[in-house]
Amino acid sequence: MIAGVFRQWIASGLRLLKRAYQALPFDYEARTAHRRAVARLLPKLLLLSGAPRSSIPALATTPEQLATGILLSNISADAQRLQCTLRSSQRPLVSIVIPAFGQIEYTARCLASIAANSPNATFEVIVIDDCSPDNTPLVLERVKGIRVIRNAENLGFIRSCNAGASVARGRYLHFLNNDTVVTRGWLDALLGTFEQFPGTGFVGSKLIYPNGRLQEAGGIIWRDASAWNFGRDQDAGLPLYNYAREGDYC
Repeated sequence: MIAGVFRQWIASGLRLLKRAYQALPFDYEARTAHRRAVARLLPKLLLLSGAPRSSIPALATTPEQLATGILLSNISADAQRLQCTLRSSQRPLVSIVIPAFGQIEYTARCLASIAANSPNATFEVIVIDDCSPDNTPLVLERVKGIRVIRNAENLGFIRSCNAGASVARGRYLHFLNNDTVVTRGWLDALLGTFEQFPGTGFVGSKLIYPNGRLQEAGGIIWRDASAWNFGRDQDAGLPLYNYAREGDYC
């Protein structure tokens, strides 16, 4: 009798933990801290409750994956909570290719940012899983509105980009790192460049660090063939870094 009541208490505690996680803003640092705390706590609770192994989620092979299986089991639900969805098109103008090797937290945050800032242009999202060593495949299969390609062997970033390009259906290709967060108007502004400046071959974004400083506003190649990020660590709001300009690379 006591054991049964205790197991019910454990189950109630897990539901409260999940609600607390879902109530957090979609902030990587806050959610990661929460998941790690739960990952340390859950094995002890399950041991005390006498829960059979069969009752543990299929994702759970480590404490971290156990927390992920319970708390990050449906990324699409987070997107819906942001009142957006990944509206992938069967006839996209742009194919967004995202190579990923582990770090599912980064990929989840990236996908949620696309859902929250969906462009006006039609698009598709292709995630290339480059033989991730974590539970990336199990989480991604639950995300609606994306195409997942899993490499048979680890190809690295460039060849994973090529793998995504080979199956893309869009007229334009957009290569996006999985550790980025896109903002309002991101993709439509890039597409507009091709109309505003005929003959443009490719376009790059202004990249900003989480602390608000500038990572780059285009790339520079110097006479000695060395390269540098234009405006690195400067104020991202300065006029110098806020107009369309030719770059050596991006």
